[in-house]
Amino acid sequence: MIAARLRQCLAILRWTQADLAEELGVPVEQAGEWLTGRTHVPVAVAAWLEALVKAHRSVPKPDILESKAILGHLASAMDSSQHSPGILQ
Repeated sequence: MIAARLRQCLAILRWTQADLAEELGVPVEQAGEWLTGRTHVPVAVAAWLEALVKAHRSVPKPDILESKAILGHLASAMDSSQHSPGILQ
């Protein structure tokens, strides 16, 4: 993995250099060397990041409007069930 691709992966994941270092348990300076291309990104790190990016892209964003509508219906149903006899009563 070249430094440019590493930066692209971090941008997709919305990670900083510090985030990467923390996740891997390496010094921030080490992550910085990878990001500038001074040292090579280990193959295992590159494969892990590519897998994270692939997973990140494969999960669709939730439909916020639909979620709010569903929550509204659930809240209404729960509210009305408190005022009428239910199956368990």
